[in-house]
Amino acid sequence: MHRIINENENLGIIGKNGMVNNQQICVVAKSGNGKTVVTRTMQDEFFNKGYVCIYIADPKKTQEANFMRFLPEDKEHLLSLKLVGKPARITPIKHYEPFTFSTPKNKKLSDIQFFTFPIKQLGRPEFSFLLEAEADSESVGLLLKGAREITNNDGLFTFLHKIQSSIQGKKDGNKRMADPSNFFLSGTVGNMKSISEISRHFTPFKHDYMLSPENSDLNLKWRDILNDNKHVHIFNSSFVEDEKLSDFCTLTLLTQIMKNRHLSSKPVCIIIPEIRTLTPAKNEGFKSFLAANIKKQLSLCRSTGKGGVSTIACTQVFMDISENVRNSFTDVFLGALSLTDIDRISKAFSYSKPIREVLLSPDYPYSFVYVGNDEAMGHLPHMPHGMLKEERYEYFDMCKKLIPEKMKNYHDLFDIMKQSYDLEFQTFKDKTIKDRERIIQKEEEKKEGKREKGNLKAQKEIFNKRAASNKNNEEIKKALFNYLDKCDKIPANRELAEIFGFSYVTLGKWKNEWKGLQKET
Repeated sequence: MHRIINENENLGIIGKNGMVNNQQICVVAKSGNGKTVVTRTMQDEFFNKGYVCIYIADPKKTQEANFMRFLPEDKEHLLSLKLVGKPARITPIKHYEPFTFSTPKNKKLSDIQFFTFPIKQLGRPEFSFLLEAEADSESVGLLLKGAREITNNDGLFTFLHKIQSSIQGKKDGNKRMADPSNFFLSGTVGNMKSISEISRHFTPFKHDYMLSPENSDLNLKWRDILNDNKHVHIFNSSFVEDEKLSDFCTLTLLTQIMKNRHLSSKPVCIIIPEIRTLTPAKNEGFKSFLAANIKKQLSLCRSTGKGGVSTIACTQVFMDISENVRNSFTDVFLGALSLTDIDRISKAFSYSKPIREVLLSPDYPYSFVYVGNDEAMGHLPHMPHGMLKEERYEYFDMCKKLIPEKMKNYHDLFDIMKQSYDLEFQTFKDKTIKDRERIIQKEEEKKEGKREKGNLKAQKEIFNKRAASNKNNEEIKKALFNYLDKCDKIPANRELAEIFGFSYVTLGKWKNEWKGLQKET
């Protein structure tokens, strides 16, 4: 039921045929009880077998995995390797960081490949996570449509203005003036997910400037990465302070690895440290969307691409991982646990009494127990080839000490990215100014048109009044002539004015005109 493997320890990764078994592994142990040792030892085995090993998260932001590039210095570490005949050696790494304006501009850092994600390559998982909306929601559909429609030269501002155009094309409403602090956008009223709400989720990317056009030089070259099994690829987010954006990096890296698996025939091993931090059991908000998408990707791993994909995750408390993610693991290695954790795990997996005893009383300190369906197998892992991070170590200080020739500052890159952002900002600022000028000009033309129309209307009213007056005068004149024809005595002008209610002067003129007609006849 319980045995320790001491010689050529590979923790069950290597099968009897000498081939690696693709697995979704979770390593569980309390802090300081060998969790990192087991994870690194497993990663060494995958790497030695030709796997492309990729770390996609660093929740503690300590660059813990990066220390494998150095030879171990700790005496106990070196002695443990010597006792089992395992050589101490460095593991070549490539260190990646998403670009952010929080990156130290003038401080010397080690050799880092800063990267961005092309907006056109983002899909439902990433947009669903950012908006915290269901993948088939209307708002996610709008983002997908916008990503398809932008060109290879278009960045974040153009992308969001495409979304605004889509929304304004669907909805009528009162428009607001473009807001410089809001990507110069102007939302419409009444839509399900207004442009202001969408832009709120993208505003952090103005500082953590990792979303780029398709043709950006900083976009990851997945064909190169997935065919490079000579280095361990370590993706951190050391300088990204926003937890949601750090998690976005992890999710996007995972989805892009799976999306681009066809570019390589080499098997892949994905390592996810401290997975409970990413996908806690009690998750809400963006964490719930992250857990759902990680679970989905893990379920696809084993059969994706030639050689498949293995995963190694680690955590301090197994039951604190989201249940959906927890159930995606095919193999679990349990180290030193609290009595509460042992009880919770035993109940969750219906472990028998003998297996519980193995968990409670391991044969050796720092050993791990692999629990199968009907047996528990103890493993005492060897130490990894390279250095392990100690509490007193700081990565960039270690780099300065051991690889000073690789230290450099990145102010040139910082300036290039700042210019790129400023250019995009200024382009839409100028566009907004021109749009406002056109609006003002149209309003002035509209007002001028109203004035001209008003003048024409007033002139027409005057003409109509004159025409009506002329018609009325002719009728009064005719009535006057008829009246005078019947009179024996011609009335005075003022007397006629009282009779006809008209100007006595005009009536006098007409009376003289009547007299002239009488003489002629």
